[in-house]
Amino acid sequence: MNNLLKLSIDWRPRRLPELVERLYSVVQMQMKDLRHVLYSHGNYTLAPDFEPFTVPHTVWQSRTEGEKDRAFSDSEFLAYTAKTKRKTTVTSTNGVFTVPARPNIAAKPRQRKQACAERAR
Repeated sequence: MNNLLKLSIDWRPRRLPELVERLYSVVQMQMKDLRHVLYSHGNYTLAPDFEPFTVPHTVWQSRTEGEKDRAFSDSEFLAYTAKTKRKTTVTSTNGVFTVPARPNIAAKPRQRKQACAERAR
């Protein structure tokens, strides 16, 4: 994401209003990509938990613009992540490998966060 933002501003410092406009355009592009996922178009696919929100492409084309907006924003599609429970395991895409899902899964062994008041040795 950082590289995408730097490419959009041509790797140069910008004034705050222009930076905000660029950020807004990047977010709008991501929302369009997310909307394309609903009817199985674009570079992404829905996770298995979100498959009930999938709409066939022919049905999507027959809807009006207002119906499409409601299907994307008002149908709890965007708020669904808050309702799902966190899974205890993560499975590979081919279904062969399963590991426990922990918040610190990428942390090195025997590492801990240093307290702010603790002096370095």
